[in-house]
Amino acid sequence: MLLSALGKNAASPQGAQALLGALSRDHDGSVLDNVGSLLGSGALGKEGTAILGHVLGNKQGAVAAGIGQASGLTADTSGQLLAMLAPLVMGSLGKTQRQGGLDAEGLASMLGGQRKQANAGLGGLAGLLDMDGDGDMTNDVMKLGSKLLGGLFG
Repeated sequence: MLLSALGKNAASPQGAQALLGALSRDHDGSVLDNVGSLLGSGALGKEGTAILGHVLGNKQGAVAAGIGQASGLTADTSGQLLAMLAPLVMGSLGKTQRQGGLDAEGLASMLGGQRKQANAGLGGLAGLLDMDGDGDMTNDVMKLGSKLLGGLFG
């Protein structure tokens, strides 16, 4: 889901440039050197919440609800897992960008390929989350989250 959302954001030249700026400024990959202690400190979740706000915007809650619905986890647990994973994904992406010397266009191209692989790797979950088959799970997760919330609140 995170790679798909990042790939979608980087599909526009402005989005790719903004992502490149964030990677250059804040995500050099060093987070990957100390994952264990960061998990224990709660630092990943705090940073991840900010990242998710940038990547998913106001869709964050609906995405967590949709993933929870599809996986059997609660929306809260799904949101916490996404928040812990987001800095790791960004750190890995920053490291790859640096090692490959990728500019904004190269980053967008790589993410486009990663987005396809991520969607394929999710197997049945990707099919469930991309219900309309347009390659973008975000809109479908939003619909699922809206239905779930509508069912809860009548």
